Amino acid sequence: MKRLILMGLLSGGVPGCAPGAARFLGSTATAISAKPDECAIRVLATLPGPGYREIGVIEWADIDLTRYKQKVHALVCRAGGDLVATQLSDEGMVVRGVVFRESAMELR
Repeated sequence: MKRLILMGLLSGGVPGCAPGAARFLGSTATAISAKPDECAIRVLATLPGPGYREIGVIEWADIDLTRYKQKVHALVCRAGGDLVATQLSDEGMVVRGVVFRESAMELR
């Protein structure tokens, strides 16, 4: 499997991660408040603009974008995220999502 780079992170498929299983890996020591499972999130194919900071990564074995959006929605909300920037394989399958939180949310 070819490796892709997103924000300096080297990734491929997730070894030992079964299809249908995801895991959130936090990337900040700051406590972030969870949101309700049905919170509004966005899923992007590019990195967000200014005003967002990375709070973690969701690793997943290859999954199509439509199923990915459905499967990670509650996970992103529980992590306190507002959007996910996806990383796709050469075949167009999602292999990783970087979770971001709107910086202005931290001031509330």
